[in-house]
Amino acid sequence: MAGGSCFSGFSKRPAIQPVPMNSHLVEEALKNVPNLQVLVNIVSKRVRQLNQGERPLVDAGLRTGLADVALMEVIEGKLSLEYPAVAAQLED
Repeated sequence: MAGGSCFSGFSKRPAIQPVPMNSHLVEEALKNVPNLQVLVNIVSKRVRQLNQGERPLVDAGLRTGLADVALMEVIEGKLSLEYPAVAAQLED
């Protein structure tokens, strides 16, 4: 290992950049999902689904980011959160 790093053979991947979200859409979505951390988790999961080829549930412009599409879906009530344990208790 003369003169080189042990990782020199690996390519560097670009750092993952955070996805900016429209603050107005975040405020509107918080009316449907009042917990910001839960909202971020919903949007994150939906963005992954959209990146994998899922179709948007709302009409969005061509230049609308995927995070904004997910927020629009929450605002329009197309996405919601279910707690399986709570749902099972309600059914009993």
